[in-house]
Amino acid sequence: MELLEQDERSLRRILDGLDGLDGELPASAGIDVIDLASRRRQASGRALVSTPRSTALRSAAAARSVAAEQRARHAIAELDRRGQPITFLAVAAEAGVSARYLYAHPQLRATIQQLREEHHHTPSRPHRHPRANDESIRARLRGTLEENKQLRAENAQLRDELALAHGEIRELKLASRHRSTR
Repeated sequence: MELLEQDERSLRRILDGLDGLDGELPASAGIDVIDLASRRRQASGRALVSTPRSTALRSAAAARSVAAEQRARHAIAELDRRGQPITFLAVAAEAGVSARYLYAHPQLRATIQQLREEHHHTPSRPHRHPRANDESIRARLRGTLEENKQLRAENAQLRDELALAHGEIRELKLASRHRSTR
Protein backbone atom coordinates (compact mmCIF):
# COMPACT_ATOMS: atom_id res chain seq x y z
CA MET A 1 0.00 0.00 0.00
CA GLU A 2 2.86 2.39 0.82
CA LEU A 3 4.38 1.73 -2.58
CA LEU A 4 1.19 2.81 -4.36
CA GLU A 5 1.08 6.00 -2.30
CA GLN A 6 4.71 6.72 -3.17
CA ASP A 7 3.97 6.10 -6.85
CA GLU A 8 1.01 8.42 -6.67
CA ARG A 9 3.06 11.16 -4.99
CA SER A 10 5.82 10.75 -7.59
CA LEU A 11 3.32 10.95 -10.43
CA ARG A 12 1.74 14.06 -8.97
CA ARG A 13 5.17 15.72 -8.85
CA ILE A 14 5.81 14.70 -12.45
CA LEU A 15 2.41 15.88 -13.59
CA ASP A 16 2.90 19.24 -11.88
CA GLY A 17 5.83 19.76 -14.26
CA LEU A 18 3.85 18.55 -17.27
CA ASP A 19 0.83 20.83 -17.09
CA GLY A 20 1.74 22.39 -20.44
CA LEU A 21 1.99 19.09 -22.31
CA ASP A 22 -1.63 17.90 -21.97
CA GLY A 23 -0.65 14.35 -22.96
CA GLU A 24 1.04 15.35 -26.23
CA LEU A 25 4.66 15.86 -27.13
CA PRO A 26 5.96 19.11 -28.57
CA ALA A 27 6.16 19.22 -32.35
CA SER A 28 9.98 18.92 -32.16
CA ALA A 29 9.66 15.34 -30.90
CA GLY A 30 8.16 14.18 -34.19
CA ILE A 31 6.05 11.36 -32.67
CA ASP A 32 3.19 10.95 -30.27
CA VAL A 33 4.34 8.40 -27.69
CA ILE A 34 0.86 7.95 -26.27
CA ASP A 35 -0.48 7.14 -29.75
CA LEU A 36 2.34 4.63 -30.33
CA ALA A 37 1.66 2.90 -27.02
CA SER A 38 -2.06 2.69 -27.85
CA ARG A 39 -1.32 1.17 -31.26
CA ARG A 40 0.99 -1.40 -29.66
CA ARG A 41 -1.70 -2.46 -27.19
CA GLN A 42 -4.28 -2.69 -29.94
CA ALA A 43 -1.95 -4.82 -32.05
CA SER A 44 -1.24 -7.14 -29.14
CA GLY A 45 -4.98 -7.72 -28.60
CA ARG A 46 -5.13 -6.24 -25.12
CA ALA A 47 -8.08 -4.09 -24.23
CA LEU A 48 -7.48 -0.38 -24.03
CA VAL A 49 -8.18 0.94 -20.59
CA SER A 50 -7.37 4.56 -20.10
CA THR A 51 -7.19 5.49 -16.48
CA PRO A 52 -5.86 8.73 -15.10
CA ARG A 53 -2.87 6.81 -13.77
CA SER A 54 -2.01 5.21 -17.13
CA THR A 55 -2.43 8.55 -18.87
CA ALA A 56 -0.14 10.16 -16.31
CA LEU A 57 2.46 7.43 -16.77
CA ARG A 58 2.36 7.81 -20.55
CA SER A 59 2.72 11.58 -20.21
CA ALA A 60 5.66 11.19 -17.84
CA ALA A 61 7.32 8.72 -20.22
CA ALA A 62 6.82 11.13 -23.10
CA ALA A 63 8.34 13.97 -21.09
CA ARG A 64 11.36 11.84 -20.19
CA SER A 65 11.82 10.96 -23.84
CA VAL A 66 11.70 14.62 -24.89
CA ALA A 67 14.13 15.56 -22.12
CA ALA A 68 16.53 12.79 -23.17
CA GLU A 69 16.44 13.96 -26.78
CA GLN A 70 17.10 17.56 -25.73
CA ARG A 71 20.04 16.46 -23.54
CA ALA A 72 21.45 14.45 -26.44
CA ARG A 73 21.16 17.38 -28.86
CA HIS A 74 22.80 19.69 -26.31
CA ALA A 75 25.61 17.16 -25.79
CA ILE A 76 26.23 16.93 -29.53
CA ALA A 77 26.43 20.72 -29.77
CA GLU A 78 28.79 20.92 -26.77
CA LEU A 79 31.13 18.23 -28.07
CA ASP A 80 31.20 19.90 -31.48
CA ARG A 81 31.82 23.32 -29.92
CA ARG A 82 34.75 21.95 -27.90
CA GLY A 83 36.17 20.20 -30.97
CA GLN A 84 35.96 16.78 -29.35
CA PRO A 85 35.23 13.67 -31.40
CA ILE A 86 31.52 13.02 -31.81
CA THR A 87 30.84 9.35 -31.21
CA PHE A 88 27.81 7.51 -29.88
CA LEU A 89 29.62 6.72 -26.63
CA ALA A 90 30.84 10.28 -26.13
CA VAL A 91 27.38 11.73 -26.73
CA ALA A 92 25.78 9.12 -24.47
CA ALA A 93 28.20 9.90 -21.64
CA GLU A 94 27.78 13.66 -22.04
CA ALA A 95 23.97 13.51 -22.23
CA GLY A 96 23.41 10.85 -19.60
CA VAL A 97 21.57 8.53 -21.98
CA SER A 98 22.41 5.08 -23.27
CA ALA A 99 24.18 4.53 -26.57
CA ARG A 100 21.32 2.17 -27.41
CA TYR A 101 18.89 5.12 -27.12
CA LEU A 102 21.01 7.11 -29.58
CA TYR A 103 21.20 4.24 -32.08
CA ALA A 104 17.43 3.70 -31.84
CA HIS A 105 16.60 7.39 -32.42
CA PRO A 106 16.84 7.92 -36.22
CA GLN A 107 17.32 11.69 -36.18
CA LEU A 108 20.00 11.64 -33.48
CA ARG A 109 21.71 8.69 -35.13
CA ALA A 110 21.88 10.50 -38.47
CA THR A 111 23.22 13.68 -36.84
CA ILE A 112 25.94 11.80 -34.95
CA GLN A 113 26.98 9.82 -38.02
CA GLN A 114 27.13 12.95 -40.15
CA LEU A 115 29.24 14.88 -37.64
CA ARG A 116 31.47 11.87 -37.06
CA GLU A 117 32.14 11.65 -40.81
CA GLU A 118 32.90 15.39 -40.99
CA HIS A 119 35.45 15.05 -38.20
CA HIS A 120 37.10 12.04 -39.91
CA HIS A 121 37.60 14.00 -43.13
CA THR A 122 39.14 17.00 -41.36
CA PRO A 123 42.92 16.89 -41.81
CA SER A 124 44.83 16.56 -38.58
CA ARG A 125 46.86 19.51 -37.37
CA PRO A 126 50.64 19.33 -37.62
CA HIS A 127 52.56 18.88 -34.38
CA ARG A 128 53.17 22.17 -32.63
CA HIS A 129 56.29 21.03 -30.79
CA PRO A 130 59.46 22.11 -32.56
CA ARG A 131 62.00 19.40 -33.25
CA ALA A 132 64.86 19.18 -30.82
CA ASN A 133 68.15 20.54 -32.07
CA ASP A 134 71.51 18.80 -31.62
CA GLU A 135 72.55 20.89 -28.60
CA SER A 136 69.35 20.17 -26.67
CA ILE A 137 69.70 16.45 -27.41
CA ARG A 138 73.30 16.52 -26.16
CA ALA A 139 72.23 18.33 -22.97
CA ARG A 140 69.50 15.77 -22.31
CA LEU A 141 71.97 12.94 -22.94
CA ARG A 142 74.53 14.45 -20.52
CA GLY A 143 71.84 14.76 -17.85
CA THR A 144 70.70 11.18 -18.40
CA LEU A 145 74.28 9.87 -18.25
CA GLU A 146 74.93 11.74 -14.98
CA GLU A 147 71.71 10.39 -13.47
CA ASN A 148 72.68 6.88 -14.61
CA LYS A 149 76.11 7.26 -12.94
CA GLN A 150 74.48 8.32 -9.65
CA LEU A 151 72.03 5.40 -9.78
CA ARG A 152 74.89 2.93 -10.37
CA ALA A 153 76.75 4.30 -7.33
CA GLU A 154 73.59 4.08 -5.21
CA ASN A 155 73.00 0.48 -6.36
CA ALA A 156 76.59 -0.47 -5.42
CA GLN A 157 76.17 1.09 -1.97
CA LEU A 158 72.86 -0.74 -1.43
CA ARG A 159 74.44 -4.06 -2.51
CA ASP A 160 77.22 -3.53 0.04
CA GLU A 161 74.71 -2.75 2.80
CA LEU A 162 72.66 -5.81 1.86
CA ALA A 163 75.76 -8.04 1.99
CA LEU A 164 76.57 -6.69 5.49
CA ALA A 165 72.99 -7.31 6.62
CA HIS A 166 73.13 -10.89 5.29
CA GLY A 167 76.44 -11.41 7.11
CA GLU A 168 74.99 -10.15 10.39
CA ILE A 169 71.95 -12.41 10.02
CA ARG A 170 74.25 -15.41 9.38
CA GLU A 171 76.36 -14.58 12.44
CA LEU A 172 73.22 -14.32 14.61
CA LYS A 173 71.94 -17.67 13.35
CA LEU A 174 75.28 -19.34 14.05
CA ALA A 175 75.46 -17.79 17.51
CA SER A 176 71.92 -18.95 18.22
CA ARG A 177 72.77 -22.53 17.15
CA HIS A 178 75.96 -22.47 19.20
CA ARG A 179 74.04 -21.38 22.36
CA SER A 180 71.36 -24.01 21.85
CA THR A 181 73.89 -26.85 21.53
CA ARG A 182 75.50 -26.07 24.90
